Amino acid sequence: MRDVAIIGGAMSSLTKYREKTDFDLVRETFSAALADAGIDRTSVEGLSLTPPGLAGQSTAMFVSRVGEHLGLNLKSLACLENGGCSAALSLRWAINEVAGGRCDVAVAIGIDQRYKEGPKGNETFESFFERTLHNTVAVYGSYDGVYGLGAPIPYYAMAAQRYMYETGATPLDLAWAAVRLREHANKNPKAMFFEKTLTVDDVLDSKYLAEPLHLTDCSQFVSGAGAVVVASTDVASKLGQPYARLRGWGQAHHPSAFSNSTES
Repeated sequence: MRDVAIIGGAMSSLTKYREKTDFDLVRETFSAALADAGIDRTSVEGLSLTPPGLAGQSTAMFVSRVGEHLGLNLKSLACLENGGCSAALSLRWAINEVAGGRCDVAVAIGIDQRYKEGPKGNETFESFFERTLHNTVAVYGSYDGVYGLGAPIPYYAMAAQRYMYETGATPLDLAWAAVRLREHANKNPKAMFFEKTLTVDDVLDSKYLAEPLHLTDCSQFVSGAGAVVVASTDVASKLGQPYARLRGWGQAHHPSAFSNSTES
């Protein structure tokens, strides 16, 4: 396995709803990431993306069409989706392709486009209901989906309740996580809540979405994209600019957060 380096990256501004086409958003973010890395598109051999959203848009052959749109001559490409960790999986794929020697340079892109939910164009309500139910059941399973659970927050609320029960943590402890994350957003001009401060009292005074999670405990759905450029350290060292060598990668997730499981 080869050593891998992160040589550049970029993100778009974040908006509440979709303001650009998927292709425009990917192209602008991709181009900015390459400029940050100091390379051009002819150097890119691998491309990984997430689907353009989890709100019902078609993703058939999406990564292939994006590769063609960007004019790339690719050795490897992939589209990865697994809910909220999709962007991290896209990055892991790019890292593995470079580490395994299949690519010298690969770009990982995470994109999410949010539409105002409701019937689209001349769509009937019956069609809208069927489409929405299908998507909900696909994410939350045949039981929770058909009984109306349409967001991950109730699941996370149950996990938070169990965590508080087992550890003695309080809503105050949870609130600090939101405050710390907002402090990071306050330093990012492209963040949705740039320069909008948040205190522990603000969190605890906001309404409950699903106890013990308040409105400001939970992240805002947004539209936007981010791209990371990874390369072998041999390539990175020849560019003549700073890079970050990847030292390791790890992940862990128990499936019971979203689905039933048994343990022997």
